[in-house]
Amino acid sequence: MNKIRIRGALLLIANGFAFALILQWVYTHQLEQLRSGAWALISIAIPGALGLFGLAQLIAGVPLEEMAGFWDDLHSWQRGIIGLSLVFLAFLLLSGTLLMLARMRIF
Repeated sequence: MNKIRIRGALLLIANGFAFALILQWVYTHQLEQLRSGAWALISIAIPGALGLFGLAQLIAGVPLEEMAGFWDDLHSWQRGIIGLSLVFLAFLLLSGTLLMLARMRIF
């Protein structure tokens, strides 16, 4: 594995662990004001976003700056189709995650 993939794996593992710790802390301490508010989502979203950066680097094997260059080199219609597809996929993942958390009575 090259350095970028190792760095991506470390980002993914470390932020996944932070995500799990924050979620467990919020759930264990029965923080009603945090569990139902935006602060809980923000505190969980930050390590989640950083973990996704690590996942992207792990899969692609290139730094994020280079991936941005690839994105900029695409034609506008290609960026539109891929961008809308990613937004739709993110919506599905977010909806599924929130439904799962609601089913578990975490939020």
